[in-house]
Amino acid sequence: MTKTRLGCAFLAAVLATATALAASGAGAQNLEIGVAAAVNPQATGTPPARQTRILNVGINVFASERIVTTAAGQTQMLFRDQSALTIGPNSDVVLDEFVYDPSQKTGKIVLRATKGLFRLVGGRISKKTPVQLKTPTATIGIRGGIAVIDIAASGATDATFLFGDAMTVAAGGVTKAATRAGFVIQTSARGGPPSDPVPATDAQIQGSLAGLEGSSESAAASGEDAPQDSDVAQSGLAAVGSSNDPDDVAPTTAASGADDDTGAVDTGAVEETADKEEGTQNSTGGTSSPDTTVTVSGTFKGRAKHATSPATVGTDDTSSTLNISSSNGTISGGVFSGTFGGSAFSANVDTLGSEFSATATANPFGSGTLSGTGHLSSDEQFIFYELTDQSDNHKVLVWAGQPFTGSLPTGATYYALQNDFVLGSDFALTTSALSGGLSPTDSEATADTAIVWGTGASGSTAISGTAQRAWGHRTMLISGQGTSQKTVIVVAGGEVKLDSSSRPFLDGGMLGMARLSTSANSIHTDGDVSSADDGAGNDFFGSSSPNFFVIEGAGVSTSDSILGRGLVEDPATGTTSTTYHPNALALPASVSLGRRSTRDMHGYSGGALQKKDSSGSLVSSVAFSNPDPEDVDISTSIATNKVQASIDIGDSFSSTFDELDADFGDHDTGAFSGDTTTSSGESAFIDDFNFGAGLETGTSTQAVSFTVSSVAQTVSDEEMYLVTADESQLTGSGFIPSGVSLCGCQYLVWGFWGGSFQLSDGSERALHLGNWVAGEIATHAAISALTGSATYTGHAIGTVIAGTTPNVYQAVGEWSYTMNFSSPSSSTGHLDSFDGSDYTLGGATLAANSTSLNTFSGSITGTSHSGSFLGSFMKSSSDDAAEMGGHFQLSGTDYKASGIFAAKK
Repeated sequence: MTKTRLGCAFLAAVLATATALAASGAGAQNLEIGVAAAVNPQATGTPPARQTRILNVGINVFASERIVTTAAGQTQMLFRDQSALTIGPNSDVVLDEFVYDPSQKTGKIVLRATKGLFRLVGGRISKKTPVQLKTPTATIGIRGGIAVIDIAASGATDATFLFGDAMTVAAGGVTKAATRAGFVIQTSARGGPPSDPVPATDAQIQGSLAGLEGSSESAAASGEDAPQDSDVAQSGLAAVGSSNDPDDVAPTTAASGADDDTGAVDTGAVEETADKEEGTQNSTGGTSSPDTTVTVSGTFKGRAKHATSPATVGTDDTSSTLNISSSNGTISGGVFSGTFGGSAFSANVDTLGSEFSATATANPFGSGTLSGTGHLSSDEQFIFYELTDQSDNHKVLVWAGQPFTGSLPTGATYYALQNDFVLGSDFALTTSALSGGLSPTDSEATADTAIVWGTGASGSTAISGTAQRAWGHRTMLISGQGTSQKTVIVVAGGEVKLDSSSRPFLDGGMLGMARLSTSANSIHTDGDVSSADDGAGNDFFGSSSPNFFVIEGAGVSTSDSILGRGLVEDPATGTTSTTYHPNALALPASVSLGRRSTRDMHGYSGGALQKKDSSGSLVSSVAFSNPDPEDVDISTSIATNKVQASIDIGDSFSSTFDELDADFGDHDTGAFSGDTTTSSGESAFIDDFNFGAGLETGTSTQAVSFTVSSVAQTVSDEEMYLVTADESQLTGSGFIPSGVSLCGCQYLVWGFWGGSFQLSDGSERALHLGNWVAGEIATHAAISALTGSATYTGHAIGTVIAGTTPNVYQAVGEWSYTMNFSSPSSSTGHLDSFDGSDYTLGGATLAANSTSLNTFSGSITGTSHSGSFLGSFMKSSSDDAAEMGGHFQLSGTDYKASGIFAAKK
C-alpha cells in the first residue's frame, strides 16, 4: 500500500500557529479557538449567536461555530494547541468544545460532523487526551496522529488512520482501535458496532486526500482552487513555531527541527522524514529488500494461476500446467516459498496487513521475472501475490493460506471481495468490459459478502441450527444522471456445503448486468461459481476461523486443476458469449448482523423491459408496473435462511405485453402454503435489509412466464435476480441530486431485480435495474380507523425512457407526502428533483384491494409530464402506518418513467 506524502503546505500549517493565538492563554475569556489558515472561499462559518460569514485566511474561529463547505469549498483550521482540521467539499461540522491550558499543554477538543470529508491532526492536546470527532454513527478518537474521516450522507463513516499512536472508533457500545498506519475502520448507516481495522486501498486514501488537497470537480468548474502553499504562506502562520515533534506527524526517525514554543521548524527536514516513511511502506512502483524479520510458523497451501489473455479470459484455469497447487508453502526470513505443480516459487514478504512491492525470484511458469505486489494478512494466515511476467506481460496470481481446520462458526461472518487483478475489473466476478472500467463508490475493504452459518445468535438476530448455510454478494454502481449515466450490478450467492470430510466450500451462481450507454443494449454475464480449493480439498483458510477464501468459476476438480466457467456477452453486440475465469479473493470484514424476521411482504415494482431481436439489436423499451400489491410477494425465513419471492408486472401504458411473472428463491420458507420441496441454494437471507435470490428451481412450473395478447410465450435461457438495495453504494457517484436523501426506512425494504430470457422467435427480453418495494401491509380497516395527519419523507427511484432514440436510465427524487387520515382527499405532497423536474402529488383515495390490504392512490402533476401513484401503508409492530411504499408512473411527449417510492414518518 502506498504511503501518501502529505503536501508541504499542509505540513507547514500543521507545524505552525499564530502568535496571537499562542498568547491568548488559558485565562483568556474570549471564545476564539483557532484561525482559518487556508481557505477556498466556498466555505462559511456561523459562530454562536452571530451571522454566517464567508471564511477567509486569518479569520478567527470560535467554540461552537458551525463550518459548512459547498461542493466547491475546502478549508484548513489551525487551533491554539497546533491541532489542525482540514475540511473537504460538501461538509458540515461544529467545533463543539475546545478547552486548552498552554502552560500544561492539556485540554479537550470535541468536533461534531454530520457529513463530509475531514483530516484531523492531533496537536499538543492529543498527546494526553484524544481529540474526538463525533459522526451520526460513531465517535472517533485520535491520539498524537493523523486520521481521515469520510462521512456519507447516510451517516456511514470510514475512518482511516494515517500516522501516530492510535485511532479509536466507538459505536454500538463497542470500541475498535487502529494502531497501524493505513488501516480503516467503518461503521454502517444502520448502526451497530464498528468493523475491525482492515487495510485501506491506495484508491481510497488517494481519493480522500484528493478531496482535501486537490481541486474538486465543482471547484475546478467554477474556477476555484483548493487551499494551496501560497494560501498558507500569505497567512503568515508558517513563520512561527510549534511544540510538535516531527515524529508526531511522520512516525519514523525524528527530523532535526526546533522543538520549543518559539523556534521555527525545519519543514524541509519534516518533508525528508515523510520521504523516508514513504520509502519504508512500499508501493507498486517501488522496489525493496525483504524484511528479513518476517517469519511465520505453519504451512501454507494454495494455488498459482497463469493468465495468457488476462483481460478477456482471466486465468488459464482449464490447463493443468497453468493452474497448479502447492501444499508446502512457508514464510521464513522475509521470503515466501513453495513448490507449485512441481516447480518452485519464491517471493519477498514485507509488512503485515498491507500491500508491499514484490519480486519473485522463482517463476513456476517460466524464466521471466515476476514483479508486482504482495499482501500478507495481519493475522499471518493468508498471503497473495499479483504479479506480471516482465518478459511477455502475462499475469500470475498466487495465493496460499493456512487451512481452516476448526469448528464451523456460529452466526454470520462478513468479507470484502477484492478487485480482480487478472481481469482488471473493480467489480468482483466480472470482466472490465462488462463494468466499462467503472469502480464502485465504496472502498475495496468494505464488506460486500456475507455467510450465515447457523445457530449462535438469539433474539432479533436468531439463526436456526437447521437452516441452510447461505452466502451472498452484492455490488452495484449508478454513476451520473440522465443520458450520461452508466450502471453496473453484480449479485452472487448460494450455499456453504460440506464435503465428505466435513470441510466447508461455497457453491452457487452469479449474475452481472450493465448499461454503459443509455441508448444501447444492456449486457450481462452469468455462470456457476464456487470456492477454489488448494488441490487437497481445503477451501477456507485461517487456522482457527474461516477468514479467507477465493471464489472462481465453478467446475470439477481433477488431480491438480479446477475447471472454471463463466459467460459474458460481447459488449458490442450483447449476443456473443465468451468464456472467462474470474478470481475473487475474500478478506475478512467486520459487520454486525442486523435484525432478522420471518415475514410475508407485499408491494410494488416499476422499471423498463427491453426487447432485442435475434441479431441483438434493441427494438423497444416498455415501462412496466403492477396494479395490486399482491403482485409483489416476498417472504423471508429465519428458520431456513431462505427467501421466496414472486413479481408479476405488466405494460404500464399500452398493450405490448400482458404479463411477466418471475418466481425467485427457495421453497420451504414457511410463509407459503403448499411448499413441500426442500430445494436449497437459490437464495440467501442474511438479515431484514440484506437478502437476495435467483430464479426458483425444483418446481413443476417454469420460473418465468411471459404472456402477449393472452398467449403464453415459450421461455428459455432465463437468468434473473432479486436483491435488496445497499443505500451506501448509491451515494458518492453523482447519481443522487443535491437535497435528496434515501429513505433509511426501518420496516419496509426496497431493492432491484432484473435479468433476461429468450423467446422461441429468437428475440430476447432484458430487464436492467427494475425497482421493487415491499413490507408488511396493514389492512384497509386499520388504516381507515386512523385520524389526524402524518408526514412521510423518503425517495422515489425509477427508470426513465426519454427521447425518440430512446435513452433509458435511472433517476431518483425526493418524495414527501402529508397524509390526512381524517380526510384523505385533502392530503398533499411533492416529488422533487426527479430527473430535473418537480411535481405536485394530489389528494389520496383510500381503498382496499381484493385481499383487504390498504391501498391509496392519487395524481402527479408537473410542468411537462404527469402521472399517478399507487401505494400502501406498511406497518411496524406498534404502528399500522409506520411507513409508506408504492409505485409511481409519469408520461409526456417522448417521455415515460416508472418506479417505486419509499418513505417514513
